[in-house]
Amino acid sequence: MLAIYASQISNSPDIEQWRSLLEILPDERRDRIFSCHRSDDRERMLMGDWLAREAISEHSGLPFSQISIVRGEHGKPILDGHQNLHFSLSHSGQ
Repeated sequence: MLAIYASQISNSPDIEQWRSLLEILPDERRDRIFSCHRSDDRERMLMGDWLAREAISEHSGLPFSQISIVRGEHGKPILDGHQNLHFSLSHSGQ
């Protein structure tokens, strides 16, 4: 099954939802987000993580907070423990 999800930054979660997401992200991912110089880039990265977790939760039944996304050998995101579920993230820069 193929599913495509899209969102605009203007439809992003509220500040409390952002804080909740930041709390469950691994330190490495949080550091990468905060290393971006532009706030737009930080928002896009965080929005991508949020949208991926929403889609994974919907399709796998896993609670949002129990979704662990790791990086594979070539940097591609992988759902930890569920290698049969494939996903990809991209953004348009808008």
